[in-house]
Amino acid sequence: MQSALYAKFLGKSLPLDQAKLALDDAWKGLGSFTISDLPNGFYFIHCENLEMQAKLLWDGPWTIDGRIPQLSEWHESFQPTFEKLSTMAVWIQLHHVPIELWYGDLLENIASHFGKVLKIDDHTLNLSRSKYARVCVEIDLKLPLQKGTWVKYGDYTVFVIALYKKFPVFCYSCGCVGHGESKCSYIHSRRPVPSHQPPTVSSE
Repeated sequence: MQSALYAKFLGKSLPLDQAKLALDDAWKGLGSFTISDLPNGFYFIHCENLEMQAKLLWDGPWTIDGRIPQLSEWHESFQPTFEKLSTMAVWIQLHHVPIELWYGDLLENIASHFGKVLKIDDHTLNLSRSKYARVCVEIDLKLPLQKGTWVKYGDYTVFVIALYKKFPVFCYSCGCVGHGESKCSYIHSRRPVPSHQPPTVSSE
């Protein structure tokens, strides 16, 4: 069990056979694994060794058939029927970042406004592509997404905009992930909609 993982996609899960084929393709060359389905859209993945498990956990996030699976280490007393997906790893584009701020620590500091920084794209770090900075962050699904953040450095202040890539179900009314406007509690409870602007979201 020490080399096992739990996995889940936000939104609709893939059929087991389709998930196995997609994961086989994405993890080609990393080792062999078995996969079985669990209640509540979870999968149980058993890796051939701890080295493979570590690569899956830390070399991602992985895009599987247009979705990003959340992976977590096996632990005792896991009850998938009652487990909730509370965080999600997503790639974001940071636009309007001055080129003098394109360094690891500085970019990480900026990106941390949007979530826990997991990874900065290599092309971003070496400036081989500089239209925007590409960063993977872990977001809290219970909190509204942030559209951007003000960055002050020296005598200058700039507004950095976040573009969320390949995003799943999203509500433009409250800014939260996991439901659309038709199921938004803010609308149906007639509470005031939060004053923040909705984040910029891309379907690409």
